[in-house]
Amino acid sequence: MISTRYATLLLLLAAPGLAQCDRDRPEPAPEAPAAAPPPPTTALNRAEMIAALARAASAYASGEAPDEMLSGRRFVVRLPFGCQGATETPNRPGFASWSRSADGQNIELRMTPADWLASPPVEGADLAEAWANADGVWITRPWLSSDTCPPPPPAIETALLAVQDAEGDAHVAPPPLVVPPSSPQTAGLALYSPVEGSRIGRRDGQPYAHLIRAEGEQPAQPSPRGWRVLIEGRIGAFPDGRSVRCRADGRDARPVCVAAVQVDKLAFEDGSTGRQLAEWRPGG
Repeated sequence: MISTRYATLLLLLAAPGLAQCDRDRPEPAPEAPAAAPPPPTTALNRAEMIAALARAASAYASGEAPDEMLSGRRFVVRLPFGCQGATETPNRPGFASWSRSADGQNIELRMTPADWLASPPVEGADLAEAWANADGVWITRPWLSSDTCPPPPPAIETALLAVQDAEGDAHVAPPPLVVPPSSPQTAGLALYSPVEGSRIGRRDGQPYAHLIRAEGEQPAQPSPRGWRVLIEGRIGAFPDGRSVRCRADGRDARPVCVAAVQVDKLAFEDGSTGRQLAEWRPGG
């Protein structure tokens, strides 16, 4: 049996070796920080783009910092137009339109971007130094998330007013038609190209146009559900790094918000069948 004194001596002799073992043992590696979640791979659609612009408008109106998670996101947005059936639409900068040819046989679809480099709807004094162009397109009916024309309104039963004249004859007259004013545009896309970027594919103010030709002696007919402009690309940034800029004329006015985007494809589609009629690509 080992005496207590002897055992203590053995421990004292072994202590330096044990300490050396502890010094030779490698320090545990620090825990790696949690990896950032990968960016979303799905493209923003019309409803999601409108929602993002609405959030930016809310942040702007409340004085909060804007959400900058949009930069780099892909998007596919469709803008319905020609939803009035046989009624032609005027050609206005920033909107798609359609009209008949002079002989009434053909239909021309046209998208004329607005020059937001010269007259931006939001703060843009710095754009001319950083951007070669800023083709503005409004997202019409931003209260609709659907990317198709809204259905026609239900038939309105005309209210008849009976007016009894002196002979006792009853005459009826419809009430006066009240046409509500158009809502101001509050959501848009600035299709831009950097100054240092390639000039291939730039439109330089030229509209996008497509002619639907008559078939034989039958004039071309408007699509029952109108047409759509398809814009596909990636969300970019204004010169200050923000993806969206907003402006409001007052505290009680809804802000106008515009997203900076770079376009990979713009096309016309038939609103009834979804068939693509024409497309344009940078450099194509």
